[in-house]
Amino acid sequence: MSENWVMALDNLAACGAIDFDAPAFLLGQKPRYVGHPSLGELPMQNPMYFSDGIKMKDVPQKDMYEKSESKDFVHNPTWKKILCAGVVVVGLILARGALLRGKNKLVKGFKNFISKIKMPKIKTPKFLKGTGTKMSNAGKNAIKYIKKGFTSLKSKIHL
Repeated sequence: MSENWVMALDNLAACGAIDFDAPAFLLGQKPRYVGHPSLGELPMQNPMYFSDGIKMKDVPQKDMYEKSESKDFVHNPTWKKILCAGVVVVGLILARGALLRGKNKLVKGFKNFISKIKMPKIKTPKFLKGTGTKMSNAGKNAIKYIKKGFTSLKSKIHL
């Protein structure tokens, strides 16, 4: 077990993660290899390096994308889908019924709640007074100008 870390670092070098003899470097010894050593087995293939009770799934020789024959990413059986839809529909029906039954209470309670909230009175700054009327007048003038252009165009075309 004391050499387990050495084997782990050697496997990192064999896989190409590091490019030197890390255990020799850490212990201040002469390097046993430079680059990537060719190890017979990596820890994923050798069960003696696993802790008790750990089993690895089969690992493919190379990374590949295999297209699934099923179009669904989630493989739920049909009965689960039907059950879920039923629960959602029943829940919506019950919620709608509860809202209809208690609608008057809800509305009255909401109005009472809103009426209890007191907003602070804020004075409008002097430079903002009358801006609403100025904006509405500007909009009316713009619409008059646009209409005037269309009416003059219509009189020239004689539609």
